Amino acid sequence: MTHANLMYVEGVGADGSTSPATAQYFYADGATKPADKDVNGDGVADLLADGDPSGLGSGIWQAFGKPAGTATGRLRTPAVNVGAGGADGAGDTAWYDGSLIFTGDFLGENLQDVMIVPQRELASSNAARLCR
Repeated sequence: MTHANLMYVEGVGADGSTSPATAQYFYADGATKPADKDVNGDGVADLLADGDPSGLGSGIWQAFGKPAGTATGRLRTPAVNVGAGGADGAGDTAWYDGSLIFTGDFLGENLQDVMIVPQRELASSNAARLCR
């Protein structure tokens, strides 16, 4: 499927001055449909998990999958805390504890998307709209 993409380009000088932005459309074919739960595009399912103080530690943890036929296990270790900056960038990784994590092609561009609904948002009306 071909998608229209819009790119804005703006020059920035050494003194911080900027040129007017130029907008340009370009068209590109989408990637082939990703493998289910493959977040890095290698064709192998990956694992995303929320942490908590009694297990992995707070945050969102990612372990890339290994292809079939590897000597041990099906995940590359160690897992990486991709939520280490916290949701607000201030480092509060506990914000992710108890989150629901969804993967899928939500935007229809043949790329694997990730949606995280934090525990503290689950009781809010925002979470109800996100999870429909």
